[in-house]
Amino acid sequence: MIPVVFALLFCHALGQLQLPAHFNWSDCGPADRKIHISNLRIDPVPVKLPGPMTVTLEGTIDGTLPVDVTMDANVKKWTLGHWATLPCLHNVGTCHYDNPCDFLNTFATNGCPQQLIKNGLPCTCPFAPERLHMTRELFNVTQIPDTYSRFVEGSYRYHLEVKQAGHIIGCLDADITMASAHSGFLFG
Repeated sequence: MIPVVFALLFCHALGQLQLPAHFNWSDCGPADRKIHISNLRIDPVPVKLPGPMTVTLEGTIDGTLPVDVTMDANVKKWTLGHWATLPCLHNVGTCHYDNPCDFLNTFATNGCPQQLIKNGLPCTCPFAPERLHMTRELFNVTQIPDTYSRFVEGSYRYHLEVKQAGHIIGCLDADITMASAHSGFLFG
């Protein structure tokens, strides 16, 4: 009986360590950066994956972004009362990308997502100076690879830096809560 009571109290305590559903973001980096985000909104919160979400984006690209940029992603998950850094696993998590333009080049052959085309937004490098504008566009994540599906649920903290020759030209901090669209014992 005591182990059962202990297990129930432990589960209750773990539940108290969760953060409320939220989405907060901030543009970061030096004043002379080339990428500026002035508005970013994602609905619903928590984001349910797989599933639909709407995205609103406002910002500017000041100056041409060359193909020789790098990107650093730092991803943390709220776990047992503290932020734990997630390792880089198959290019997801806390990763360094030597050439994110290589990834974007898949759109050159497969085509840009319609949500970007509709709003005149580029999806391949190099990026020309322009105003970024996208209002309540619907994106539907149809599946999550098994490798990641068990880790969807929770609160995440992202810090992304785009760099050229070691200088930060774009930076974004975001905290977001995500939920699994699945339910049951292992999925919440």
